[in-house]
Amino acid sequence: MARMRVVLDTSVIVSALRSRHGASNKLLQMAFQGSFKILATPALFLEYEDVVAREEHRAVHQLTPDQLNAFLIGLAGTLSNQDLLSMETAGTGSR
Repeated sequence: MARMRVVLDTSVIVSALRSRHGASNKLLQMAFQGSFKILATPALFLEYEDVVAREEHRAVHQLTPDQLNAFLIGLAGTLSNQDLLSMETAGTGSR
C-alpha cells in the first residue's frame, strides 16, 4: 500500500511550532515518524521558512535561529519535492 501524501498549509506548520499540544503538532510528529509524506514545492517550503521566522511567531515558539534552522532541515527531510503540476494531480490518481 502506498504511503499517504499530504500538502500542509503554512498555518499548520506555524501552529505546530506555537503549541506542542495541538493537532498540528501531532501531524508534524506523524510526518517525522514516516506515517505520511508531505508534498511541497520549493515555493511552499520557502513560505514555511519565511512565516515561521516572523517576529510574532518567534516570540511564541521561542526557538533560537539555530533551533529553527535545525527544525527546517528536519522538515525538509520529510518532504517530497513536487512540481506544481504533480501536486495538482497527486490526489486524482493521475500520473
